[in-house]
Amino acid sequence: MFRSWCASKLSPLVLATVVLACSPAPGNAPPAEAAGNPSASEQPPGELVFRSTVEKLFNHRNSLAEGKEREDVVEVTLPGRLFAPPIPLPDVTRDAVDRTTLEGALASDVAAFRADDAEWILENFAPSDQQKIAQQLEREDLRARNKAALDHIHSMEIWGMATYGEYGLVMYRYDGDSTRGLVPTFTKVGNEWKRTNVLSADEVFDVVLSAFRSGGEVIESE
Repeated sequence: MFRSWCASKLSPLVLATVVLACSPAPGNAPPAEAAGNPSASEQPPGELVFRSTVEKLFNHRNSLAEGKEREDVVEVTLPGRLFAPPIPLPDVTRDAVDRTTLEGALASDVAAFRADDAEWILENFAPSDQQKIAQQLEREDLRARNKAALDHIHSMEIWGMATYGEYGLVMYRYDGDSTRGLVPTFTKVGNEWKRTNVLSADEVFDVVLSAFRSGGEVIESE
């Protein structure tokens, strides 16, 4: 069975997890061996094919597009699944956080940014990311923009999940708008999932992100 979803261009609205948490990482970050399947929605039953045209890629030097024209398609396949209907992202408080699932880790991440709680925000990131995030949190202008953006968002839904090596990728959208979405990345730290930006410059992740939020296509096969 095949189920597909086509992305439209992302709204110019800047969301917290983009402004404050997605500074590029140097070079590619080759994934390690898979560290178990992600979360409760857990056990991805099949594969996801991510397709993007070359011109929509964020990294215009992506070697996966080598020899292709601007309108040609680049695709990658990862273990994962789409959710029909999408899974609503619950509101959580800091004392009720459960990062043992990807859903819980994402809920904690979003709630921390909504609360503009710097300590909580840092807790949600992997130790290797925390120094850079702490530096960004010192910028009051970024924090104000992030909070203002989130104050105008009323609901969020998880549309799908994928695994890439040891990383869990969560595709989510907000306010029921198919033109607005993000793909935060998580890594296991102990028994918890923590946000990481290690894939920010990864070429496979570039295709995934472009497919989900820049007019590409995500197809599930079982």
